[in-house]
Amino acid sequence: NFILARTTNQKEYLKDKTGERRFLPIMADSKQQKKHPMEIDPDTIEQIWGEAVTIYRAGADLMFDENTEDELNIYREQFMYRDEVELQ
Repeated sequence: NFILARTTNQKEYLKDKTGERRFLPIMADSKQQKKHPMEIDPDTIEQIWGEAVTIYRAGADLMFDENTEDELNIYREQFMYRDEVELQ
């Protein structure tokens, strides 16, 4: 198992019309930010990794159930790229 992360300034970046289940967009709001990522101290980073490893080793199910996946598909629609033809 692994997680890939990426950032973009474009809200509508999902382009695969057959579904984008491999992506889970997360909107970040700088007004709600408590710490700048470059200001996080090593102890906090170690704590985050420790918690993630503990959850993983406990055998947490990383798959979404069908109901959650349906809700995520609806949520992902707001991030779908639409070209000029689709907007008409």
